[in-house]
Amino acid sequence: MGRSGPTDEEQLGYIDTRIEDLKASTTPVSIDEIPVKFDDINRFFHGDGPAQEFEEGQQKGGHYQCVCGIDVRRNNDLVHAFRIQPLSMSEKKELVTSGYTWKTKNPGKVKPYQNLKVDSLRKELSSRGQEYEETALKDELKESLDKILHGMQRVHSLLYKNEDEDLSKINCKNYETLKAEPLHDIKGHAKNILDELPHLVSKVERDELEKFIQAALGNADEVRGSDIRKAVILVTKYIEDKQVRGKVSEDISTLMKTLAEISHISYLHDVYRCPKRVLRLYNITFLHGLLCIKLISKPKTMTQRKFYGRYYHNVVVHLPEQYRIISLYSSNTESQERVFNAIRRITKSTSSNGLEKLLEMSSSDYMQKKKQDFHLSHLILKFQNWASLFPLVEIQSFH
Repeated sequence: MGRSGPTDEEQLGYIDTRIEDLKASTTPVSIDEIPVKFDDINRFFHGDGPAQEFEEGQQKGGHYQCVCGIDVRRNNDLVHAFRIQPLSMSEKKELVTSGYTWKTKNPGKVKPYQNLKVDSLRKELSSRGQEYEETALKDELKESLDKILHGMQRVHSLLYKNEDEDLSKINCKNYETLKAEPLHDIKGHAKNILDELPHLVSKVERDELEKFIQAALGNADEVRGSDIRKAVILVTKYIEDKQVRGKVSEDISTLMKTLAEISHISYLHDVYRCPKRVLRLYNITFLHGLLCIKLISKPKTMTQRKFYGRYYHNVVVHLPEQYRIISLYSSNTESQERVFNAIRRITKSTSSNGLEKLLEMSSSDYMQKKKQDFHLSHLILKFQNWASLFPLVEIQSFH
């Protein structure tokens, strides 16, 4: 267990230790009772948005928030979004290191492409064979470079200390960063939907719907992911009842039903993952994305950029493609977040913040976490039972 600040410089201090552990993981593992050796394969990195950005060397914020390299301004262009071909770890390294700036960078600068001056931007573009107008301003030159790098600021974290590291020797030949993380992506997107939902109904229905949504979310100071998922189920049932009585359109009802089903599938255990359910998730996320564009082309409570930002993009594009290879429930950071939230809470209330208390604090957290896991399993089961009550959205065939 390590402790560091949130900056890249501080977190990169642990890379040598991570490399040592990864090299050690290439040694086959054996169990006394079983006469078979097992080879570990380091396949995925999973984390929330900031963790993904650090791991991949991606810029924080800006137009290129997703590690797949899409421009956030084109997230609602689904044709473009589905055609994006993410680069591998090796391909990204080659792209980042092939320019003038990286080859002449200051060894102490973690992100050499950040805050480049006009002359440096021109040299960088020229070294990559990119043409530009001599009268081009700094912002125009930077935009051209951003399109080439897709928001990358440095090489992958595991290659930072040695960019020529043989990936097979550190057990990372097939390593990639998972682009979707259901806890934050569904929570963020669902919250945006609930904020916009009252503006999709008539003025007569708006006040009542706003009060219902507020009651469904509860009065807690901090709205958790489980609170949002529960609210989605309750609001979906409310909207369905209104639709049956002709007070809400079928599109709005389908928007909420698809959101509830996306949440439901994303929290199913791996034993339920099958080709039929993978195809189902592809269909309902695509339908949900189209309905968002149709009903909320111009959001009322937030900017278009925020609504069609990372959360929308990950839910519509990356969740189904990720579900093909791994259980979405397994790719959650929920368990880790509960551990560290409990550690933070225990530290704040019982310790003097000294490192010597870390072991004692972690032991206390372990006992508390066991109780939380028991509670969580019942909570997830309850949500799944609720979600299963809704009739499936009919997906029409495309000819």
